[in-house]
Amino acid sequence: MKRLTALFTGFVVITNAIADDRAALMEDLFDLLSPEISEEQQEINDAQLLEILNAFEPIVAEAGKATVGITDGERLLALGTVVQAEGGIVTKASELIDGPMFCQFADGSRARAKVEKTALRHDLALLRIEQEGLPVAPLVREMALVGSLIATPSSRAQVSGVGVVSVGVRDLSGQGKGYLGVSMVKRGGRLVLESVGESTAAEAAGLQAGDVLLALDGVPYASMKAFSDTIAALPPEQDIEIRLRRRGETRTVTVSLGSREEAHELFNPLTAMDHMGGRTSARRTGFPQVWQHDIGLQPRQMGGPVVNLDGNVIGVNIARAGRVKTYAVPSSIVLDWLANSEDGENGKEAAPEGDRDDLAELLRELQEAEQSLKAAREKLEAKKKE
Repeated sequence: MKRLTALFTGFVVITNAIADDRAALMEDLFDLLSPEISEEQQEINDAQLLEILNAFEPIVAEAGKATVGITDGERLLALGTVVQAEGGIVTKASELIDGPMFCQFADGSRARAKVEKTALRHDLALLRIEQEGLPVAPLVREMALVGSLIATPSSRAQVSGVGVVSVGVRDLSGQGKGYLGVSMVKRGGRLVLESVGESTAAEAAGLQAGDVLLALDGVPYASMKAFSDTIAALPPEQDIEIRLRRRGETRTVTVSLGSREEAHELFNPLTAMDHMGGRTSARRTGFPQVWQHDIGLQPRQMGGPVVNLDGNVIGVNIARAGRVKTYAVPSSIVLDWLANSEDGENGKEAAPEGDRDDLAELLRELQEAEQSLKAAREKLEAKKKE
């Protein structure tokens, strides 16, 4: 093990040796940013990388047997981690499709899978296949310390990546809220856009300073707080319709919401470099509890296990957020969810009590806004009759 650690120290491992081919432009750019090395040095680096991966093979062996590919019959959607010998497999929920899905094993065999239940906050889904006696991943509740060596197996029971724990468990739930990217003022009982942020959902949709907001998804708003709270209650990438008045003309604009986290990341050059490393997961934030590592996996490799040096599974990969930024849901969360039978209807996770309270408050504000609008219309009609 000391030999393994020594090999890893000071050596930048480019994990996922079988990753997607980079686009030519990305390759050229990274070549420019990377120092040139001789063929001899490259051969040494390759040999060291191969030695590290080979050293990790026995460590990932048990978890690798419990790693499957989730496919639509032709293309890989995600990876899955076998958590129940009777056909229970955990994976990333947002990568799944409505059509037929299959779990494909290392030996090439496959079985039809169906979604049994989901934990939407964690983006987890439990698939069920009609098969018993499956090898189960050794999930443990312990968490590796920051800087600890970890590895991930592929669906072929091979080492797909080696890295370290970058950041301990943290809460990203506040980052999964919809973000429009505007500032507003209230004039004459109307909400007016004071400014539109650069590279935001609002700018992409063509909103402009001075636009008067008439309605959001058909509902009028007189309160800036109610409007902002409604946006924040929606998920990123949610499409909304905003009816507005611009220079006397009424029009309707469709906006695909962004996220506050991504808006802040636009000004971070390190984050910009992260996103140049390839496609990130469509759902990559908003998780209540995740920890972070630096193994460069692809979005379709989410749902697979992460193991420590003892070969125990300490997490399930849930999102590729950057070039060397991958989030994993702690195994303790997965184990607690599997043991909890008190889910909502159709296997869907019930809304937390706090969320229901926030929704009730929002509905009250909407009702107040509608009553105010009704009263204003009545006054206007009365004046017209005078």
